[in-house]
Amino acid sequence: MGSSQQAYIIDLIALKTCKALDEVLCRIFGNPQTSILGFGFQADVAMFNKECPAMTFFNNITDFVEVQDFYKLVHPDFADKGGFGLAAVCENLFFKKLCKKE
Repeated sequence: MGSSQQAYIIDLIALKTCKALDEVLCRIFGNPQTSILGFGFQADVAMFNKECPAMTFFNNITDFVEVQDFYKLVHPDFADKGGFGLAAVCENLFFKKLCKKE
């Protein structure tokens, strides 16, 4: 399908009725050799359920790591130093501000 040298940005809202896209994403997300990393992913799943009710790929994830939960375990003291939001975690780890518009 892809390789470690490729990345894709997909406008799921615009393609929310595309059955072929959902089938491809089901193969990717459901592949036991694919690790899916998410940050606050339950909020994303809620948005997928609301905005993309015909899609099922996000219900078939076989290997998932919630990065936010892992970060909280590794850095429990960071709650007082900026919190556990994506922008704060990125700034703490990479010493750069995250622009969510990008």
